[in-house]
Amino acid sequence: LVLLVAVGLLLATATANIAGVQLARAATRRREMAVRSALGAGGSRLARQTLVENLLLGLAGGAVGLLLALVSERALPSLLPADFPRVSDIAVSTPVFFFALGVTLVASVVFGMVPALQARRINLVVSLTAGAASGSALGRSRTSRARALIMGAQVGVACVLLVGASLLIRSFIAMAAVDRGYEASSVLTARLASPGGLFTSQRRAAVATAVLDALRVRPDVAQAAFTSVLPLGPSDSTMTFSIPPATSAGEQIQVTTGIRVISPGYFEAMGMQLREGRFFGPADSANSQPVLVVNRAFAEKYASIGRIGQKVPVTMYERDAWQVAGIVENIRTRSGLTEPVLPEMFLVHTQVPTGLGSEPTFVIRTNRDPELLIGTLRQIVTRADPSATIESVMTMEQRVMESLSRPRLYALVLGGFAGFALLIAGVGLFGVLSYSVTQRSRELGVRAALGARPLDIVRLVVREGLVITLGGAVLGLGTAVVLTRWLASFLFGVAAHDIVTFATVPAVLLAVAAVASFVPALRAARVDPLRALRAN
Repeated sequence: LVLLVAVGLLLATATANIAGVQLARAATRRREMAVRSALGAGGSRLARQTLVENLLLGLAGGAVGLLLALVSERALPSLLPADFPRVSDIAVSTPVFFFALGVTLVASVVFGMVPALQARRINLVVSLTAGAASGSALGRSRTSRARALIMGAQVGVACVLLVGASLLIRSFIAMAAVDRGYEASSVLTARLASPGGLFTSQRRAAVATAVLDALRVRPDVAQAAFTSVLPLGPSDSTMTFSIPPATSAGEQIQVTTGIRVISPGYFEAMGMQLREGRFFGPADSANSQPVLVVNRAFAEKYASIGRIGQKVPVTMYERDAWQVAGIVENIRTRSGLTEPVLPEMFLVHTQVPTGLGSEPTFVIRTNRDPELLIGTLRQIVTRADPSATIESVMTMEQRVMESLSRPRLYALVLGGFAGFALLIAGVGLFGVLSYSVTQRSRELGVRAALGARPLDIVRLVVREGLVITLGGAVLGLGTAVVLTRWLASFLFGVAAHDIVTFATVPAVLLAVAAVASFVPALRAARVDPLRALRAN
């Protein structure tokens, strides 16, 4: 819905821009229309002619747009997130064609309506009088006021899109920079796969251990480990068990926690922080006291069993109660960045009686570009077991960016729309002021003849552009205050009514307006008074 609104606003901006151009063109054709009217053409016929001309222009633009859609149809799926719904259904189908045709017709009628109505109200005496084509300053005539209002509306739409895009881009930057509890740089990840998943848990553990032993002796590998569930992976493993009440009058407490089976060295490979206790080590074997490591969320939520040395009844494994050996800092897994971190506990694979029940994922911290290790990793896995392979090979940084694919898509799309809207508004303002300077050449010549300096004329034209922009910005900011509430659920680390964004966007608009106004202003300052007065 947000993207659909953005598309509609961009369409409105383009339509308003063309309406302003057509309105200026209609003003230059006033004498032509007056002649046609004097020769017998009625107001309805003139209006129909204007509408048909605009319709042809709109259909030509719609055809170009449809052609661009056909060209980009194949490339679009590759730009979308992997989990984007119904990607295979994206096509320029018959309904899409008729929708585009309908939008084109409506837009053509809308941007042709004002010039058509103007053509119906032709004043023959005024229009056929010499000098009638001379324009006036923006705001001094009905046509000039209409152009100024249209231009202000364009600026307002651009302001709305810029505010939305700025919020989404800042939110994406905050998401990318947030502390996830681990260090993603220089880490390669890959899942061990067996033919048809036929490895037994013991065989799977043996192959994974052999791969780790081969990796750890390499000078370019700082640490290597594996895990049953990787942060940002496709699934999480959870379990629920009960713990006895703290007092005789209390009730049993239901514990729900994520569970990960890992190898020693996993925390070091992920760059996770130890808060209390210790990590797993070589001494944690099948014959030693079963131990586990919990995250801070587990220790805080289940304080009675989450402290160092406490016993945790991991009932899904047929062993004595497991003892808490360490507490690590929370990490962000598949849960959203705004959601609370879930309790988790980590078991070392050597103490799990069932071995590795699922295909493990290797986590390898390197001393160089991790992608350079991919070929070596494949060779090591093949040597460990010729039937084994690796899949889902990605750096951890790539996994992080993949998890942000939707926020990145929304930020880029809305940012692109905002950029186009700003370009359209800047070009429109340039066109309106250029036309105004051309139409006001006599007035500007008189001002120069009466002693106005070139700097005074530049200020006059630039001030007109800034007044239009300021009015549009005020309208756009008021609209953005209402519309950005829809974006609140998409934002992270930035408020929907962020003061910095709402202050920066008008400044950008005014800067663009100043640049767009400067060229027409310079041309106005170079008007030769004698030539302007003779021409009029």
